[in-house]
Amino acid sequence: MCAVKRHYAIARKAKAFGRFDEGKRPLDIDDVPVTRRTLYQYYGEWRRERGIAGKQTGFALRKFDRRAYLEARERERRRREKRRLGRLVMDWEVILEALGEWDGDLRHIGPKVYLPGSERYRWLNHMLRRKKDQHGKSIDMTREENLRLYAKWVQLGKKAQGVADFKRLCDKEGIPVPAEI
Repeated sequence: MCAVKRHYAIARKAKAFGRFDEGKRPLDIDDVPVTRRTLYQYYGEWRRERGIAGKQTGFALRKFDRRAYLEARERERRRREKRRLGRLVMDWEVILEALGEWDGDLRHIGPKVYLPGSERYRWLNHMLRRKKDQHGKSIDMTREENLRLYAKWVQLGKKAQGVADFKRLCDKEGIPVPAEI
């Protein structure tokens, strides 16, 4: 009869797991020929696979599926990104509406606008976008330019699936990407 030989490291691990199954802790075990550090690593693995932590997380019932975990993490990242873009679009819609009602007089700072996506108040004048003139000097865009820009951002933000898609659409349309992204 041929006995199946295990690799010595696997045999030591199996022996340690057997002791843990008996209810012993790493401090109680002296007869396994591994270092204390390795014994505690084995104990952590045992807890994840068979012990208390395994029952709480489900590792004891099924194997860990890394691909499913990474896909779920990516879905969650895309969902958060879409939600963030949605909040920005809500703010841009409010700014667009306030700009439509504003007379465009830059001598005063304009009305204070509540932005529902970011949950704060801002002066309308502070949300005007800037551009470079022919000399490279930074100047405020006109009211009409701001209206067109915010309207385009709202339109693209509603079409986009996420921030990266929004940036791609902005590049395709040839409009600047907002600084808050």
